[in-house]
Amino acid sequence: MPRRLLFLFVLLVAIDIAAAEDIEIGYDEGIAGAFAFQTLGSANAVRFTPLTYPMKILSTKMFLEVYEASCDSQSVWILDDDGEEGQPGTTLYGPTPLMVPAATGRMWIEFSLPDTSNIVISAGDFYVAYVQHGVPFECTSLGLDTNTDEPARQWQYVDGEWGISYPISDFMIRAIVRTGIVPTKMISWGAIKSRY
Repeated sequence: MPRRLLFLFVLLVAIDIAAAEDIEIGYDEGIAGAFAFQTLGSANAVRFTPLTYPMKILSTKMFLEVYEASCDSQSVWILDDDGEEGQPGTTLYGPTPLMVPAATGRMWIEFSLPDTSNIVISAGDFYVAYVQHGVPFECTSLGLDTNTDEPARQWQYVDGEWGISYPISDFMIRAIVRTGIVPTKMISWGAIKSRY
């Protein structure tokens, strides 16, 4: 392949395909001043706003107080923002059980989505929720950051309805996402050769 053609091929690929980058989105400061607990079947959620589009959700992180090792009485639930006036709407993933390590105490626990989930956000926001299945203070409780204040991002699901909750605290839920995942333009080698 001529050197000039090789250079052009590399340059075009570099320009036409966006570089992927994994980032963590969170609105808490990392220190739990309190812990939330809800009735069985209820949920606490955070609304996330991507920094760029499109974006793929890779995993979630939750800061939990673990009372029982290897507990499975909580779930991860990911939802779109297509509900009424931007409320949580269509389920994108879950609810799926979140297993905690064989240890007790306060810790960040990460839940990785399977590769087959392929949840890509192309516009708007999304929600990540912690669903309470076990009896409060017997399994796990979700951390609350009382030093920050993002009231419009904190949501609670009770008796089948969503509403804004905890106006003076932030649920300690984060999302790990991948940006630049979609080529901005697909180019075949045949198409490149036809240009020269």
